[in-house]
Amino acid sequence: MNIVVNSNITPTFTQLGPFCQNAAPTALPTTSSNTPGITGTWNPTTISTATIGNATYTYTPSPNQCATTITMSITTIVNPTISFTPQTICSGQSVTITPNVTPTGGTYLWSNNQTTSSISVSPSSTTSYSLLYTVTGCNATNSISISVNPNVTPTFGALGPYCQNQTPGILNTTSLNSITGTWNPTTISTATAGNQTYTFTPAAGVCATNYTQTILVNPIVNPTFNQIGPLCQNDANPALPLSSTNTPSITGTWNPSSISTSTIGTTNYTFTPTAGQCVSTTNLAIDVIASPTPTISASLISGCAPLSTTLSTQSVPNATYTWTSNGVNIGTGASLNSSFLNAGCFDITLSVSLGACQSSSTSNDLICVESAPTAAFTVSPNSFTNSTETINFSNNSTGAIGYSWDFGDGQTSTLENPSHVYSEINSNILATLTASSPFGCTSSFSVVILYIDETVFYVPNTFTPDEDEFNQTWGPIFTKGFDPFNFNVTVYNRWGEIIWESNDAEGRWDGSYGANGLKCPQGVYTWRIDYKPLETDEKLTISGQVNLLR
Repeated sequence: MNIVVNSNITPTFTQLGPFCQNAAPTALPTTSSNTPGITGTWNPTTISTATIGNATYTYTPSPNQCATTITMSITTIVNPTISFTPQTICSGQSVTITPNVTPTGGTYLWSNNQTTSSISVSPSSTTSYSLLYTVTGCNATNSISISVNPNVTPTFGALGPYCQNQTPGILNTTSLNSITGTWNPTTISTATAGNQTYTFTPAAGVCATNYTQTILVNPIVNPTFNQIGPLCQNDANPALPLSSTNTPSITGTWNPSSISTSTIGTTNYTFTPTAGQCVSTTNLAIDVIASPTPTISASLISGCAPLSTTLSTQSVPNATYTWTSNGVNIGTGASLNSSFLNAGCFDITLSVSLGACQSSSTSNDLICVESAPTAAFTVSPNSFTNSTETINFSNNSTGAIGYSWDFGDGQTSTLENPSHVYSEINSNILATLTASSPFGCTSSFSVVILYIDETVFYVPNTFTPDEDEFNQTWGPIFTKGFDPFNFNVTVYNRWGEIIWESNDAEGRWDGSYGANGLKCPQGVYTWRIDYKPLETDEKLTISGQVNLLR
């Protein structure tokens, strides 16, 4: 008998799990994956996910199958957890949401579709954000609400304005609506005048905006007053001004409260501004003086007209001086330079004003002025026509007794009506007469005696440009008495055409014409000369004819 002994087959199954805690598990298969499949039963018969950890399940093949019993270990893993820390922000702020997850190492999916482990958000109002967290196939969800508080504007009472260097108020670190924070700068400074800006920054975590306050520091103004005085002793006492000349004016009180002119000297009056004005105290010095007594002096009291002299007196500070001559105002100042143009004697009066103090003094006939003589003469003849000539001088002066002649050639005379012989004269002569009065006043008079030099010239009437060594060119010969810079000579043919011209008195015509130097035919040609004598502005013209022979 042959007995067949079959080998036991080990049933095989696809590994199940792991499963998430409390998740619905897969059913245990009752037939293995072998071929043919082994049937049997499991113990326990169903998978339980209530307990975390590994559980063993035993598979027992059904009878009459050559198969072994096997076990399968199935794992149940803990579900992940998500927790959040509550968040509250101020409007306009951003916040980063970072969840607390266990276990770590999973994936993230936020409600705003971001997949990072943490997200940064800036909600404008309270908003919820949810998270799906997955690790080893197990999911967890949770959400967080971000609370958004509106920003409050801090309110503070107004500070200032302050006066420069005044002790200021205090910057409160808690606003009227109970917002705490800090100021920058931390304290008010009144060292510098002008608008100053201080910024309040709320404390961290306080939903409030920054606040800026401008504090005005007014400069200290110095009161100004129109100067009073100097005042004359025992004059009526003027009143002290009750307000300054500033704009706006400054009010206050004086100490002493009124002006006294009973004593000569300087008194300081102190002005104290009314409280509440950014103004300093000031002093006004008022002088009380005696009336000045003017004295008059002159650097020169007599002389010839015009007479220049300096009138002066002792100078007193702040005084004004007015001078008159025979009742006519001639100037001001403690010292005056004045000219007296007319002959005669003059009374000089000086009036002095010092504040309300006035006085005057007069010096009769202080300045006496003499007239100068009038010098005049004529000459005969009134010009030179020769290098040696006698000139007669006829004296027409008035108011003179002395005469001094300068004949212009180095010679002089004191005669009243002299005659003078000039020799070797070749130019104009300036003769001068100085006449003097009985008191030494002088005047002068001059006459120019012209030297008239006659023009001397010669114009040939024939020339022979026949290329021998004689008489080859033609031109006028001027020797003296003409202006070489005002000269022109022109030659014309019988049809009136210009065939040669020159502005040079020494220029010469060679009998040709044109740029190519063509020879002019033999014949008679007309010339014209325009020139100016040296001693006159008269323009003269002469003309004639010249024979050209070949």
